[in-house]
Amino acid sequence: MTSLIRIASRTASTTRRTLLSSHITTYRRLFADGSDNKPSASRGEPAAAVPNTPSPFQLTPESLKQQKEVEAAARVPSNNRGYTTKTLLTEFGRGCDTKLPDVENMSWEELFRMNNQKLQKVGMEPTERRYLLWCLEKFRQGEDPKVYAREPPPKKKHRGWGPPAPKKKPDQAAKGV
Repeated sequence: MTSLIRIASRTASTTRRTLLSSHITTYRRLFADGSDNKPSASRGEPAAAVPNTPSPFQLTPESLKQQKEVEAAARVPSNNRGYTTKTLLTEFGRGCDTKLPDVENMSWEELFRMNNQKLQKVGMEPTERRYLLWCLEKFRQGEDPKVYAREPPPKKKHRGWGPPAPKKKPDQAAKGV
């Protein structure tokens, strides 16, 4: 028991010494030349703020909307693999092409800008929404739909880990009780 306490105290003191020495060396590096005893930005001190990046408190609603649009446009992959929206949803399987309205007229950008709220308004079930969004993300990452598209798992035949269901007696089964 005492050996475990010694090992734990040695480890803790070593960690404290390492942290303290790293702080001291950082402090020494900041004041290395000793000219005015003030750290300067040229010696590795981070700048107070990046000049071209506005503070989050200075962002206006218009600039936030513009920033979100730019990020959304960057997430739409180029269609260089020869898929249309209909063929891509057909490749995903699970009837994805029938669950979205007007798939033939849907643009590539509309498909990849779908989110959970839009799919919910269309009336898709949560498992269907998760599967479709997962497939779209895999496609964005450059994977082939034939590799990752799969059918839903079969329904479970067992009730789970709890106690077994009570068996009906033969006379109760005949009565329908």
